[in-house]
Amino acid sequence: MQARILAASATLIFMLSINAPSAAAAAGDLDTSFGGNGKVLTWPRRTVSALASGVAIQADGKIVAAGRAEGSRVGEAFALARYNTDGTLDATFGGDGKVLTPGGTASAVAIQTDGKIVAAGEFSGGFALARYKTNGTLDATFGGDGRVRTRLAAGGASASAVSIQSDGRIVAAGVSFALEGAGFALARYNTDGTRDATFGGDGKVRTRFRGEALADALAVQSDGRIVVAGGLFTFPGSALALARYNVDGTLDATFGGDGKVLNPDGGASALAIQPNGKVVVGGSSGGAGFALFRHRRNGSLDETFGGDGEVLTRFATGDAGLHAVSIQTDGRIVASGEVSNDTEGRFALARYATDGILDDTFGSDGKVTTRFGGGFATAFALAIQADGRIVAAGSREEGSGRRFALARYLAS
Repeated sequence: MQARILAASATLIFMLSINAPSAAAAAGDLDTSFGGNGKVLTWPRRTVSALASGVAIQADGKIVAAGRAEGSRVGEAFALARYNTDGTLDATFGGDGKVLTPGGTASAVAIQTDGKIVAAGEFSGGFALARYKTNGTLDATFGGDGRVRTRLAAGGASASAVSIQSDGRIVAAGVSFALEGAGFALARYNTDGTRDATFGGDGKVRTRFRGEALADALAVQSDGRIVVAGGLFTFPGSALALARYNVDGTLDATFGGDGKVLNPDGGASALAIQPNGKVVVGGSSGGAGFALFRHRRNGSLDETFGGDGEVLTRFATGDAGLHAVSIQTDGRIVASGEVSNDTEGRFALARYATDGILDDTFGSDGKVTTRFGGGFATAFALAIQADGRIVAAGSREEGSGRRFALARYLAS
């Protein structure tokens, strides 16, 4: 009898153990339905090094990452990879999920409403854009061969951001170099790749600041006005620089009085527009941590954000730098970048409530870091899926080279 009771008890304990729920997944956890562990590494073919600096989500949920690749057989090339929703490479794109276009390096990517993919970067001292069909081949209806190159100044130029307007026109922003110094540079293109002459008179606009200004981020407001953010470098310091343009490319005087705003407390590498028109700018503060700023529609700092318009977030595991920012449908703000020390670098993410306070429902006190097996990993780009899940893209160093690195996180 006692033996039967003991056997029954053991059976009950076993059944309870196999049916016990596992620890509930939480916001900020890696999404294990992506790549099996929430992370994916990709090495584009015929390369020795590749870095993803842009990421975008298609309407069907597939993920497109774009950046630069280098190798003895391709030199420098635009590098793109497309992933299925489970993180596997999409073989309908380029035959194996990867596409290389020699001649230039990509820094940003955007998806048109028809599914075509636009990547922007630099080639031979000018803006370089390439447009791809949904199967990864170059779209010959764009610039004649799928590529467009634009000279903006004698000293050269490079595009670091790209966006598609609601009317289909394409806006790229970056930096141009001239004898008088570096400045913000913008170009707008018609859907066929020709420059839009209604923008700046010839499709190009250059904006000077008192110092060397480099544009890193771009966003188009719902009213068509264009906001650009970057860094201003002067001796002996630096500042965050913002500019807003009317639809014709002229500076918008309702923003900062002359279309330009400077903030001496940091530089900018990321930008997002809230539905209410407020501008969220992300950057770094001397490597000490993530720096976020929010500006009202007129360009002034919004004191309802962090108490004075600024929020600084430090990570306990090392110095941190912010590279991307995005806004969820519920208004919460997500930022990504890296945290590093002498031995390794990790993806770093932070999520904030609408008032700039860290969202303690996300990871540990609003912050998450992710290792990629040692070495140095950086999240240069960020996108939020329709279901709210968060995709960060960047690179992981491997010896003398790098691979595309992606991670997906749960939002709730």
